[in-house]
Amino acid sequence: VEIDRAKLRRKTLLYMLSSPWTLVPTLGGITAMAAGWGADSGTMIFAGLAALLAGLGVQFTRLMFGARGAMQRAVADMQKESQEATRRQLDDLDRRLLADKDPRTETYLRELRALVEAFRTTPGWPQRLTATSTFDIVSGVEELFAECVRSLEKTLELWHAAARLPSDTARRPLLERREQLIQDGHKSVDHIRRILAIVQGLERQQVATAGK
Repeated sequence: VEIDRAKLRRKTLLYMLSSPWTLVPTLGGITAMAAGWGADSGTMIFAGLAALLAGLGVQFTRLMFGARGAMQRAVADMQKESQEATRRQLDDLDRRLLADKDPRTETYLRELRALVEAFRTTPGWPQRLTATSTFDIVSGVEELFAECVRSLEKTLELWHAAARLPSDTARRPLLERREQLIQDGHKSVDHIRRILAIVQGLERQQVATAGK
C-alpha cells in the first residue's frame, strides 16, 4: 500500500502527543492553574504548574524516544484505511461489471480478489526466503493484481463504447480487444494461483520446521 509521507508524519505526531499519559497531566495542570488564579491560591497554581511541566516533560520524552512505536501505529492505520478504500472500489467495480451481462468478468474479479486475499493472509512463508525475494514476490503480486483490475475497468469501457456504435462491423474491433483482455486476465489469475500454491507450500514447511 502506498503511504502518503506527509500524512504519515502528521499521524505519527498526533499519536505521540495524544497519549493519556501526556494529556491528563497537561490538561489537569492547566485546569488547576486556572482554578488557582480564580481562587487566588498560590498552592493550586504551583500544583497546576507542576502538573503542566510534567505533561510537557512526557511530551518531550515521547518526541525523543517514542517515534518508532507511533510511526508503526500510524502506518498500520493508514494501510487499513487504504485497504478499506480499495475494498469499496472493488465492490463498486463488481457491481458495474454486471452491466456487460458477461459472467466471466465478475468471476474473474472475484477469483482474483480471493487469491490475493489468501496470498496476503499466508504469514509464515517470508521466513523461508531472503528479504529481497520476499519483496519481489509481494510487489509482483500486488502489481499484477492492480494491472488485472485496470484491465477489468478497460473491458467495461470497451463494452460501453461498443454498445453505443450502430453496427456489428464498428463494434467488432472493440469487442475483440475486450475479449483479448479477458483472456489475458485469466492467464494472470492462473499465474497468481501458482504463486499462492508456492507460498502456501513454504508456509507448510515453516510450520513443519517450527514443530520439530
